[in-house]
Order: sequence, then C-alpha cells, then structure tokens
Amino acid sequence: MTRDPVPFDRAHTTVGHWLSHPGIVMLDTGHKTMRGQRTEQQAILVGVVEKLPRSALTPQDFLVPPSVEVDVLLPDGRVERMTIPTDVVQTGHIAPRSLASERRPCPGGYQITASTSFYEGFYYPGTLGVTIDYRNRLCLLSNAHVLCVWVNQSGRDVYQPMWSQWRPWSTDNKIGRCDAAYEIFSTWTLRDDAKRNTYDFGWSFVDREDALPNTIVQVNPGGRKVELGVPEVGQTVSWVGSTTGVMQMATIASVHAALTIPLWFGYQRWENCLRLAPVDNAALKLDSGDSGAAIIDDDEDRLLGLATFSDTESASMVFGTRIPPDRPTPDNPFLGDQQLIPARPAP
Repeated sequence: MTRDPVPFDRAHTTVGHWLSHPGIVMLDTGHKTMRGQRTEQQAILVGVVEKLPRSALTPQDFLVPPSVEVDVLLPDGRVERMTIPTDVVQTGHIAPRSLASERRPCPGGYQITASTSFYEGFYYPGTLGVTIDYRNRLCLLSNAHVLCVWVNQSGRDVYQPMWSQWRPWSTDNKIGRCDAAYEIFSTWTLRDDAKRNTYDFGWSFVDREDALPNTIVQVNPGGRKVELGVPEVGQTVSWVGSTTGVMQMATIASVHAALTIPLWFGYQRWENCLRLAPVDNAALKLDSGDSGAAIIDDDEDRLLGLATFSDTESASMVFGTRIPPDRPTPDNPFLGDQQLIPARPAP
C-alpha cells in the first residue's frame, strides 16, 4: 500500500489506521524509551491500553511490528524511504482529565478535602501531597490546614474529590481519616513573643496501597518510589497542585524563611519555611486549592516539603512547609513549640 510522503515528525500518520484497533489509543513520533530512560533514537510511539507479552496476545489482538517503512519528505524536497522503529507505550485509556476529578487509584496531586459540618459552612479543598512510608506506616500526607480545616481538629474523614463528601453513602469516596496533625498557633496581635509555627502538616494512615499509589501526577509519572529527603538551598524541585493542574519547577532559595500570615481572626507567625525561586525567571503559581502539593527533588525523587503559601501581589513567590522528622527526637532543632494532635477515636 503506497502512501504519500510525509515530514519525519508526521511519520506516525502513515499508520493512522492502527487507531481502529481497540487496544491502540495513541500514535505520535518522538524519542524511544528504553528501560525507563529516553534515548536519542526517533520512533513511532504507539500508546496501548495494556502492554502484553506476545505470548498473551490472542488472534483478535493487533501485533505492532518492530518497525515501519515510511517515505519521508526531506526539507530540501527529496523523498527518502526510511525504516523507523516503533515504541509501544502503555498509556491506559485516553480521557479528559482534571485534577479535581475522581481518580481511583488516586495518586498525589489530586483534589482532596476534609469533612465539614453544616455549622462550619463551605470549605475549599486542598491537594493530596503523596502517599509515602512515614512513621513506620504508609501515609497520605497533606497540609494540616487542609486535613483539619484550620481548626486544629484531626480525626476528620478525607474525601476525594471535594464534591464526593456530599455523597456519604458511597464508601469509595472516603480515602482516609486524618490520624494526626501538628497544631497551628494563631494570635490576635503581632507580639514578638507569639508562638511560631514550622509545620503545616498532617497525615492519614493508608490501609489499601492499591487505592493510593506512591506516585504523583506529572512529577514522577514513571512511578519511581518517592522517599523522604532533606531540603537544601539550590535543589531543583517540582510540584503539581490540584487547582493549577500543571507541573511547577523552582529552586530552593532558602530553608529558613520567616513569615507573618494575616487571617480574619488574627495572625500566624511562621519560621524555617522553604522559599522557592523561579527557574530561568519563569513565573511560579500556587492557587487556592494547591495547598498540600508535594515538593519533590528532581534528582532523586525525594519529598522535601509541601507547597503551602504564596504572596498575593504577584502570586509568584511560593513557600513550603517542612516535613516533620520521621522519628522526632527532643534535640531536633526544628521541632519547635508545635504539638501533635492525635485523632479522636472513630465513632
């Protein structure tokens, strides 16, 4: 079957009819990946719902050939026949996505909210940071003000996404229960002797690992295991919040930023916060609902903090909270005055 020559970056269009097979959902031309690493070799990328070994294929399944011959139209007008390899990539189904949508299993970066009562009114959501081994248990991590609704009250049910808390009859909507959080101090005045906060941090023990995988949308899409790390000035980091919905990149400019946060009921004083600076002067963004997003070291997939605050003038100065010590000790210099609030027994 002859086909018209095409530019190299459209080589995949010559096999566009493959999309008629139900298991194939994406075609493109790009770099081939081998053992999880991108190579410089160009290939026709074939996205499949599920990648199966040849022995598991049935006569109804389409076997993607290892290469395809394509008549390539060169920039000077000549036509050259090339043999281009294929690269089969497991993508699952392709569908419109929102980080405020329901997702099972639910990776980091998606919208969550804590349960509220009628008297507390409507509450805006936050972001599931990451599911990670913490204090000898698998835990869902996020900001305390997300999991406790700013009122220092752990024990609340955690729902994903926000709207699912209004469907309590579906148990799948509840992905956890805030098991503990650090108390956040507020004051009516700006007295210098007011107690300082370091950690806007809480967690929920995870009973089903298959429901909350150790991955973060866009930040570590290959599923590389995220572990705890120590923030240091100069590290390049990434995060994705459920409202902004796109990966943000920055460098850690400081690990000792001090802040005053004005609230309708007073002020909060913060210390030892992470201050994140743009990379190559690119704008940073942290919108309402992004709080709790996991700040990940780009080199080693280490969790260094949670994105928590931003300035209101340019909305491009972002601050993060540290992760409390996995095994806290009295001599830890950043333990501070904050106390751990354990959850009340489940009703």
